[in-house]
Amino acid sequence: MKRRTLSLIISGLLGVIAILSGIYLMAASVTNYIAESKKTDWIVTEARITDVSSRVKRNSRSSATFYDLTYQYEADGKTYTGKKSSVSGIRLVGDEIKIKYDPDNPSDSTSDITPNKDDLIYPFGGGVLFLAAGIFFLLTAIKRSKRLKNEDEAYTETSENSRNPKRTIIALLLMAAIIALTFVFLRAQPSGIETFSSVMTENGYTVSDMTDELRTDWRVGSLIEDSRSLHTEDMRIDFCVMDSTDSARRIYSRMTLPVKDGKEYTYKSTNYGIFSIEDDNLYTAKIYSGNTVIYAAASHECRDDLVDLLRQMGYYK
Repeated sequence: MKRRTLSLIISGLLGVIAILSGIYLMAASVTNYIAESKKTDWIVTEARITDVSSRVKRNSRSSATFYDLTYQYEADGKTYTGKKSSVSGIRLVGDEIKIKYDPDNPSDSTSDITPNKDDLIYPFGGGVLFLAAGIFFLLTAIKRSKRLKNEDEAYTETSENSRNPKRTIIALLLMAAIIALTFVFLRAQPSGIETFSSVMTENGYTVSDMTDELRTDWRVGSLIEDSRSLHTEDMRIDFCVMDSTDSARRIYSRMTLPVKDGKEYTYKSTNYGIFSIEDDNLYTAKIYSGNTVIYAAASHECRDDLVDLLRQMGYYK
């Protein structure tokens, strides 16, 4: 197939897909807004968050993390469960939020107390952009098809590459760069559960799975995917793998240490942060690296042993 013909088909398909997507977004946004506007007789009440998880949405230029909440509320003496999706800010288990539910069907609830105009404006605006882009692609394809009727050039990918060998070289260099970056990325990943357990075992310590306990104590629910802990009379290390780098950073920022006044140490870089504070009796630290978070504490006598363990894991800088 001629290259230009293939390009024409792709342009036409993109146009049709974009037009259909635009119409769908515009119709869905209006329908959802009208449906929310009709819920004026629903009963507003307090609900308690019972679980939290995060999702990362990526596109070609950036990524964003959104949080999904599970909540419980009571209606007519019964307990019901609901969900709130795509929250931009983190909330903790036990926090209370306002919701409203259908008095005729109490299991049906929403956290949108009043219709959110943003839920109408942004999807509708996105639909308009998709529609405009689709029309542009479709008109371009139609215009180019008229030109192709008068052309009779044989054009194949093989002949193009033979006339322009630079493309092959560039493609090979790009593949090599991708492989190299992938290797570097994998090498730069933070230590995992296996590394933590291995370092502790090699130093004569025993670790335990404290995932459920930490999910409750830290009030983070499913944000913790897995964890291992070292607890002795003079030392404690909680190593947690979170469900996203954003949740790790936010939990690190919210974490408070038991020592309030003392000698402080802080260091931050890309996707890494450590803060420690110590007095004459206790050394405490919090660390995040990638999607992992550490809480560490030790008596003054075991302070150097704790720092050495963190160094062996690559977490103390």
